[in-house]
Amino acid sequence: MSKATFFILRSLRTQLTLAIVATVTGLLLLFALLVARDQQYEIEKNAYKEVMATGALVQSTLSRMFQHRNNAFIHDVLAELLIHAQVSHALVTDNQGKILFASHPYHIGNQISDEISGITAEEIKATAASGLSHYVYDQEGMRYLGYIPISVNNPESLENKRYLLILDFALAMSWYQAAKDRLVEITGVTLIVILFGFLLWYYLQQKITLPLTLLADTILKVGRGEHIGKIAINSHNEVGTLARAVEKMTADRLLFEERLRDSEARTRQLLEALPNLIWLKDANGIYLDCNARFELFFGAKRGEIIGKSDYDFIPAALADFFRENDKEAIISGKTWVNEEQVTFASDGHQELLETLKTPFYSAAGELIGVLGISRDITEQRRTEESLRRAQKMDALGQFTGGIAHDFNNILTVILGNVELLERSAGGDEKIGKRVAAIKKSAERAATLTRQLLNFSRKQATERTVSDLNAIIIEMKELITRSVTPEVEVALQLTDPLWLTEIDAGDFQDALLNLVINARDAMHGQGKLTLETMNSTLDSNYCIHHPGVTPGDYIELAVSDNGDGISLEHQEHIFEPFFTTKVLGKGTGLGLAMVFGFIKRSGGHINCYSESGIGTTFRLYLPRTQRQTVTDAATSATITAPSSNGETILAVDDEPYLLAIAKEWLEQQGYRVVTATNGQQALQLLTSELLIDLLFTDVVMPGGLNGYELAQQAVSKKPQLKVILTSGYTNKAISHSGQSLFTTGILTKPYTSAQLIQRVRAALEQ
Repeated sequence: MSKATFFILRSLRTQLTLAIVATVTGLLLLFALLVARDQQYEIEKNAYKEVMATGALVQSTLSRMFQHRNNAFIHDVLAELLIHAQVSHALVTDNQGKILFASHPYHIGNQISDEISGITAEEIKATAASGLSHYVYDQEGMRYLGYIPISVNNPESLENKRYLLILDFALAMSWYQAAKDRLVEITGVTLIVILFGFLLWYYLQQKITLPLTLLADTILKVGRGEHIGKIAINSHNEVGTLARAVEKMTADRLLFEERLRDSEARTRQLLEALPNLIWLKDANGIYLDCNARFELFFGAKRGEIIGKSDYDFIPAALADFFRENDKEAIISGKTWVNEEQVTFASDGHQELLETLKTPFYSAAGELIGVLGISRDITEQRRTEESLRRAQKMDALGQFTGGIAHDFNNILTVILGNVELLERSAGGDEKIGKRVAAIKKSAERAATLTRQLLNFSRKQATERTVSDLNAIIIEMKELITRSVTPEVEVALQLTDPLWLTEIDAGDFQDALLNLVINARDAMHGQGKLTLETMNSTLDSNYCIHHPGVTPGDYIELAVSDNGDGISLEHQEHIFEPFFTTKVLGKGTGLGLAMVFGFIKRSGGHINCYSESGIGTTFRLYLPRTQRQTVTDAATSATITAPSSNGETILAVDDEPYLLAIAKEWLEQQGYRVVTATNGQQALQLLTSELLIDLLFTDVVMPGGLNGYELAQQAVSKKPQLKVILTSGYTNKAISHSGQSLFTTGILTKPYTSAQLIQRVRAALEQ
């Protein structure tokens, strides 16, 4: 039994013992009182009889002695009475209380009231006057006083006198003798009562005190959370029933506490596993609990946070902000949501948090405080911003592609008429210069339009397996000439470098644009570094860069130590026509073309720049598993022979462009039939005309585009040759069969020679 239990329960044992002792003592006292009372009654009764008998005997004896004047004998009789155990004094007085004879001679001649306490002259005179014996019991003095008159009948001796015999009977000896006589009886009863008390104490100890002590100790153990087994109480009485009840109660409580601990452990484990910051404050802003993620925010342990407020850990301004939000949540009774840019004390990093605060109530409905949950939305905001940029770039691509398509139609008409003017100008030099100026301007416009199309185009026109190191080395002289001599060009090429499948021409254009931008940023002097490496982008990287697919990439980093690009401008650098250069120094299409090339190649581009330090563009092009580099085909100039009178169906929704194409083809001896939409062309194809080649624009109104027209035309006439032309190749192919017509598209604006060569080549296939 524990020390605490001992001291708690010792009072119960003591009280039981004291109660039994008090009971036994009370019984003994009651018995003694009854015995004493009975003994007193017997002693008083016997003493009274004895006093009366003795008094009568002495009265008779002394009367005779007074008659004979035998004074000496009177003294002897009184002295003899002292031998009697009950008589302490025997005196003879006159009727005035003067002692005449006494058992103790020293009393003679004195007044009795002066010698013997309790005897008064009034009592003597009254007895003498009455002539009757008088007996008085003195309870305080435990004695009987006998006043016995003595009459003298001898007229010669003592005429007309009465004497008074006073006997003092002491009862103490009677008490002593009575107690002695009843000692055995009293001792036996006392032992019986004590034995009864002990047996009662032992019985109560075994049946009540010890079981209750065991129960109390068990309850204390349960209170401390200790495990207990079966209580060693086998009684079938009320105590046993109580023990079984305590067993069940303690078992139920232990089970409940175990389940509660398990539940709390699971809840705590769940809270610790969550990536969110979770905390609980009371209504005054004092922390009641928090999880491990929240500990990182304050840079303190849970035990150090509980019992404190925000003002103990963070600046007062931020603590005031948190406190106001807490109050708003409590007052409104609803969930309060806000965003907070905070710095974590554990390592100093910052996070953008979305915080939900809601009033927290007890099961009884009483307000406990505020429950807060914060989640990190930093990456979510970055992802949303990246997605917004991607959507914006896609929208810009569609917009610029549409403009380029319409503009190419116009340029084709202009360049076509310029060719016709060149032929008809003859030797007129003045007209020739003007036509040449028009042609040069139109070609510049065609170049700008081609850059717009490169930005908007989704697919590369011709992909080949390429080694970037080989292309860069081949371009080194061109790159060096593109910058000033004061710019140092450094190549850091990884060998071996993985291969990629791209449009090599587009890559060269993209690289030259990056080189020229770097040259302008360095103002003609500095260091330009081109670095290649093999890189693997994992899923974690791709989570932070939406649109990127995990895998192996060839990385090209183009770095300069120029002016750098501000963070504000970095959001717009890939947009068409956006430029930070002075007016007339740039079109704003260079980086847009680079962006378009990267997206068509299935790659990814990043810009890292700091104002005053420099800029690095990192291009990631997907690795190909093909191991052989494709040799670039050398284009041979095709000399167009004369036609054999073939019939060509030309289809375009631009009448001027259709007229130019018809005139060029007819000058070569072809028979040309025209249509302005797909439905009209189908009607001509189903007519009796023998058509050898279909030359059609891709994008046309009327619900039937060039791909669909070509597919239906070939299904009707399998031997029909097809050439597609477009100033905008971003239209999706609706059906798998249409992919046959995507190769060899004649891009607008085209020249008469390009058209005639393409037609001749198609007819001779």
